[in-house]
This record gives sequence, structure tokens and C-alpha cells, in this order.
Amino acid sequence: MEANRPATWTPGLIHGDFHFANVLVGRGTGRVAAVVDWELATVGDPLLDLGHLLATWPDGTPESLIPDLFAPGLPNRSELVDRYAQQSDRDLSGVA
Repeated sequence: MEANRPATWTPGLIHGDFHFANVLVGRGTGRVAAVVDWELATVGDPLLDLGHLLATWPDGTPESLIPDLFAPGLPNRSELVDRYAQQSDRDLSGVA
């Protein structure tokens, strides 16, 4: 882990338990309406939230923590990282 520790990072607000089940979406739009379950929120590296989201992202495979979720149009993990990169100035070079 030490070999992969970022040399620098900028603190930010992190959720601490950010995953698909803690996101509410609009029924008609599919857009994020709210993020819930904030009791683990703290200051830290927001890439931890991204990592947790990616690790738990439902993709229909047996390895997924939510394998049976039916969500037409749900982006894959790579598309999720691309979208994050569009909205963030954080270094995502270490995100696989």
C-alpha cells in the first residue's frame, strides 16, 4: 500500500459509505435526487468514495454485491470513472 500512496491529495468531504443503495434517483428522470445515510461523513480523500462505489457497483455479475439489480442504461465501471473525471480535477491515474 505504501508504494501506491498518492504523493499529494486535496482533502474534501467524503460520504464514507457511498454506494448505489445510498443514492435516490428520480423515477421519471433517472437523475440523482439525493444521497442518503451521511452518518459516516468526514473530511478525507473523495477518491475513497469513488473506490467504494466502484467496488460495490452493480454490474450483473456474480461478483457484484448487488448482482440482480435491473437498471437499464446503467453505466459500466469504466464509464462511471469517465463521468467522474469530467466533473473533477482529481488525479484518477491510479484508478483501475
